[in-house]
Amino acid sequence: MLGVTDSQDLTSSCESSDHPRERNTFLIDAAMRSATSLRGHLGVDELNYRVVIGHAHSDSRAYYAYGALDEVVKALLAGTRWLGMLQKRVGDAGLAGRQDRIGGNADRLALESVRDEQNLWARKLRETLTEIVLFRATNEDAYYRLYLVCKQLEAYLGVQGDFKEFYACQSRNVDSTIRMLLADARGIMKSIDAAKVWFLRDTAVLTKQPTPGFMRSFRQKFIDALGKADPDVRIVLGPSYEQSFSMPSRSVHPNVGGPTVDTKAADIERDVGLIAILAINTVLAVHEITGIPTKGIARDLANAIAKSDGGGALRAKHAPKFEVGDIVFAYGDDPCQVIDASKSHLGYTSYHVRYLATPPLPGIDTDWFPGQYVRMLFPKSEYRDRMLETLGKAGATEEDLKPLRSMTDEECSRSLADAIAEMAKSGDLGKMLDVFRKG
Repeated sequence: MLGVTDSQDLTSSCESSDHPRERNTFLIDAAMRSATSLRGHLGVDELNYRVVIGHAHSDSRAYYAYGALDEVVKALLAGTRWLGMLQKRVGDAGLAGRQDRIGGNADRLALESVRDEQNLWARKLRETLTEIVLFRATNEDAYYRLYLVCKQLEAYLGVQGDFKEFYACQSRNVDSTIRMLLADARGIMKSIDAAKVWFLRDTAVLTKQPTPGFMRSFRQKFIDALGKADPDVRIVLGPSYEQSFSMPSRSVHPNVGGPTVDTKAADIERDVGLIAILAINTVLAVHEITGIPTKGIARDLANAIAKSDGGGALRAKHAPKFEVGDIVFAYGDDPCQVIDASKSHLGYTSYHVRYLATPPLPGIDTDWFPGQYVRMLFPKSEYRDRMLETLGKAGATEEDLKPLRSMTDEECSRSLADAIAEMAKSGDLGKMLDVFRKG
């Protein structure tokens, strides 16, 4: 896959391999080449990036873009290392050779250590991509300079607060730096529209003496970005703060006693691809804000994404269409009936369902579920025909089916819940559902 030329179409390149490791190797390589090529067109080199402070740079947007690509390249370097680990794991037939040094849980710990790294990089790339999405509405150098000034200001306020709380002292040098940064920020504010500044809780704070935490929370920035991002970007950012950031943070922080999941090599392989796709979307987003045209492999990546139906995929997962009265599986294999629906400001649909068999927890007969956790069992419009077919396959006689044939749609709807409840009690519900799934 590394021999694929830049002129080849990304889609055909990826589809030429059925093995996820080969596909991921291609994606990591393509993202790395795209990031490296773009970096060379920013007009920023390693020396002036490291020596000149961001907001003092002649092109603060290019400086910001250079830093964003740093995050991309570091994540891709980690991805290359993970691919090597997976290859070695296969060659060693597992990590049994380490058992004596680590103990009987060597394989699990090795995989979890990689998963922790992957969650860290997924979170960092999502944070970077989120901010680039928001910068699209303020894509002028002054907004980048203000952002970079505020990042410095936030850091120095933290240092001074640390001195006060832990060392009972205050640095005059730090105070002087804070005053200079505040003066720079106030000067920049005169040339921009304060209402467009998305990274501060309140721009008025810059007219006073700000305290740590004056920048906007990342949770709020993420919510705003989901409302503004294109469907393909929304998919890679993830559907919610909990899933995209809180859950990965359990890997970044100690998680003794917290929720855990078993990690398999296939999970590592899958998330190598996730990191690569996040990296690709971030590189393309940097192309957009800098106005640098995509060429070669970056153009192929952009074309492949343009051909995808991100909107359709987003709707299928987070806005599936069910009607009140439909019989569905909720979360797992619990048969339920839809009794209400709601839609969030992000377009996600959730459904209020009534359990038709014994509920998972006593006393909770109804519950709400996001649409992604609901699957169709019997559409309301097909109750009668589907039930006749399913019960027939389960061994019901024509005499057994007569009452169902003679019912009105309303009677059928009311009686279906009772029928499912009775089948659950008798133990026949599982058999009926097995027939339905096969059928």
